[in-house]
Amino acid sequence: MRHGFLIERWQEDAPALDQASFGRDHLVAQAGAYLAFRARHFPAADRHGADLDSLRRMAIYNTGQALGAEAAADLERRLSSASALEGEVRRVCTDGRMHPWEWLVSGSRLIKTDALDHSAAHDLIGHQDIGWDIAGAAVELDLSHGEVSRLCGIVQQEGGHPVSPDLLAFLIPCYLAFQMGAHAMGADALGEGPEAVRLRQAAVRYGNRLRALESRDGLLGIAQEQDEAAAS
Repeated sequence: MRHGFLIERWQEDAPALDQASFGRDHLVAQAGAYLAFRARHFPAADRHGADLDSLRRMAIYNTGQALGAEAAADLERRLSSASALEGEVRRVCTDGRMHPWEWLVSGSRLIKTDALDHSAAHDLIGHQDIGWDIAGAAVELDLSHGEVSRLCGIVQQEGGHPVSPDLLAFLIPCYLAFQMGAHAMGADALGEGPEAVRLRQAAVRYGNRLRALESRDGLLGIAQEQDEAAAS
């Protein structure tokens, strides 16, 4: 940090991640190693971050606004375990931006960009369990059910702490609802123009993913969507 600006090293010859050409096994392995590193080395110094009940209320509200009362009521039933899961949360300085455009490729190595302090942003999320970033990776990197399981295994083994499948199943719909609301709010703030269109389209995609979560564990909908896309 210098005079109010973050100065970072420029990476020559490091194009953005192209998921179509980058090996899936390599992607999962490196994303897992990165999240394990965060989980191991960046525990939150304080509890600045939304508790699970706040995430639950946000998700229900955003879902009701975008998808209607019936979808919100269904999500409210699915997220009824907030109080029981709170004891499983181990807060770390989460990344919060697992989107594919946030990664660069240098040879066979992935470089995560802009990774320092999103958990200190002025939004609801703040410091969360590393499961929040696993949920982000599952959604943003289009991971199948098997890939999510492998990612969790890497984070758990190398990060030194267990990854709760029940907590992850809770966080995935919360993550989708948060991203849906954030993109819709950004589009409304812009009003018109190509960027507003892009943001609205993204909000719709997150909403469709939220609708697709039909299984108890919150992962099958993502895997099903991937399988259906491949079949088409």
